[in-house]
Amino acid sequence: TAPSGNAALEAYRNDAFDLLLLDLHMPELDGIQVAQAVRAIEQEQGLHRMAIALCTAYAREDAEGMAPSAIFDAYLGKPVSRRDLCDLVRWITRSQS
Repeated sequence: TAPSGNAALEAYRNDAFDLLLLDLHMPELDGIQVAQAVRAIEQEQGLHRMAIALCTAYAREDAEGMAPSAIFDAYLGKPVSRRDLCDLVRWITRSQS
């Protein structure tokens, strides 16, 4: 976990992850800004695409309207259920096999 968008971006730069689960509203940088930064880093450094899911209380259609669709791979509505989180992890696992 990261307490802010800047901390999430720093963790991405320094650690290996299979998935970033970003909240739309975070201190400093929001989830959209973090995802855009990750996508820019991937392009600049020729890295494989990281799976990024946006977690938000907004309806999916509203969230998709706020964020460029190409930067997120999945959306999770709040409150996040255990089942939704497990489904997301299974989907990521299958897509990376």
